[in-house]
Order: sequence, then C-alpha cells, then structure tokens
Amino acid sequence: DAIDLYRTILRSRRELQQTDPTFGDSVTSLGSVMADVDRNMLHMKAGLSLPFVILANGTLAGEVGLICIDKEKSIGYIGYWLSPLFQGYGIMTQCVAELADIAFRVLGLDHLDITTRKKNIASQKVAGRLGFSKQEGIPDGIRGFTDRFTRGLISFGNVEYEIFTLSSANASTDAATQRRPYFFQRELKTILSPNKDGNDAQQHVFSKKI
Repeated sequence: DAIDLYRTILRSRRELQQTDPTFGDSVTSLGSVMADVDRNMLHMKAGLSLPFVILANGTLAGEVGLICIDKEKSIGYIGYWLSPLFQGYGIMTQCVAELADIAFRVLGLDHLDITTRKKNIASQKVAGRLGFSKQEGIPDGIRGFTDRFTRGLISFGNVEYEIFTLSSANASTDAATQRRPYFFQRELKTILSPNKDGNDAQQHVFSKKI
C-alpha cells in the first residue's frame, strides 16, 4: 500500500542516501508516492516494466523490479532498494535471483543489467553473488547526463556508476552491443496517458521470511 511505502521510504531515506544521495528525492508527500505507483502500474500494463514490492515477515521492506524492459534489444534493466532494517539477511540477493528467473524463463529476455553507484559496494555484491559480470567498454548514451564512458564506468554529471550484466544461457545476442539508454520516462509520456482503470492495478509482491 502507498502509505506503507511512503513511511518506509521516509524511515530509510537518510541511511540509503549515504550510498545513493538521490534516493527518495522525488518523495515529497504521500501523493507523490501514489503518483509513482500509478505511473509504475501504467508502465507495467504497457509491458515496459515489471515492479515488485518486497515484504519481509509481512512488513514492506523495499522494492525491486525491471525498471525498463527493452523488448527490441531483449534486455531488462534492474533497479532495487531495501530498508536498512532488513539488510544483511540475503533478501535482495534472493529477490534479484527470482526476478532474473522471471525475466529469462517467463519474459524470454536475453540480458539483464544492474547499474550501481561506484561507492555502493553492497549493491555490487548482490550483482557479483548472482553471476553478473562487470561490463567494459559498453557505449552509453543516456540523454540529459554527461555522456562519458570509460572502462566500465559511466558518469552522470559528477557521479560515477558501474554496469553489471547477466545473460541468459539461451541468449542469441551479445550484451555489449545491446545495451541502450533506459531513462525512458520522457519518451513514455509522449505515447502513454493514464487510463480510468489505472488505479485498479495491483503491485506485484515478493514476500520473504527472515
């Protein structure tokens, strides 16, 4: 529920901003969270994303999902965050593993991409435990940011990120040639508009016990 999500973001924001200074910046009110949920559902219905909330022992603990599904290139871009109260139990590793299984087995994608801040070691460990490989020399052209790519690091303004990719055993394409910009909200706004039943969509849930 949007209220639980809002409260969890507020409780987690200060600590999570130590590794991701922009975490929760868009959350200014309960209404802003509700708008984000509606937008996520709209993207999901269009087949452009697959969002999940994470429940740990029945408590909302974070979010994980494919923030963009690029069907043309057969690649999904993974995003996630977890409340500090639930870190250290392997929850995110398990959630991303299950998400990867859905992406490859159900959606039939060839590749999955995780982009982390260079200083976010915990997030990089999740990628490493699941067999994601740090990418070298993938051209990147995300609009609206400084377009610089050097040896596995992309730079958005003054912030450096690293890219990790996992490919399906049945992949028919090469990950290095398939990656493309994934900040797609502006493009979506030109082709999609909210519909009257958008609020009826149910957010997917990963439920974990710790």
